Amino acid sequence: MTPIVLVGGGGHAKVCIEILQNMNTYQIIGIIDEYKPIGSSVYPPYKVTHNTLTITNFPKETLFLVTIGRTKENHPRKTIYEQLKAQGARFATIIAKNAVVAKTVKISQGTVIMNRAIVHPHSVIGENCVINTAAIVEHDCFIGDHTYVAPAAVINGGVRIGKNCLIGSNAVVLQERTIADDVIVGAGAVVTSDLLEPGVYVGCPAKKIRAL
Repeated sequence: MTPIVLVGGGGHAKVCIEILQNMNTYQIIGIIDEYKPIGSSVYPPYKVTHNTLTITNFPKETLFLVTIGRTKENHPRKTIYEQLKAQGARFATIIAKNAVVAKTVKISQGTVIMNRAIVHPHSVIGENCVINTAAIVEHDCFIGDHTYVAPAAVINGGVRIGKNCLIGSNAVVLQERTIADDVIVGAGAVVTSDLLEPGVYVGCPAKKIRAL
């Protein structure tokens, strides 16, 4: 099996570990967490093994996966990914066994498609993205690097989402809309028009409430 190291030891890591266990393709050989003591339990029997983002601690064939979730705009997912990439790290691309992903979908490294998520034909998913539990990405969508699509969000056909965005739980983006980089769409919001400026958008229809 391919050795893999997880970066982040919180709740999102627990879900990723279960997905990896069900895939039976990867062997988890380490968990890096800068904020937890070495030996801290993450998901038995897995524990934090390292506190520093140094890839030379691991065999050359090791793949990495950022397993930190995103609930606020000041998240470290992008920063950690770029720090590892600058060291020459290679990243796994993970698709849960019960996810549905069309054959024509293109998924970049570091991305996780989680349980019961659906990604329809000719969509493109960038690096270090999360398509979370039961989220739907319809046909011909583009999702930029480091974007997090939260549980049960629905991205309709032909939508373009920029880099470093968050689409909240149960949010809906109507077809052929464009969302700029660095946009947060709140939980349950409905995007009915293009969101062309960074910021936080909530409500139905989604309106900007503050800048980032």
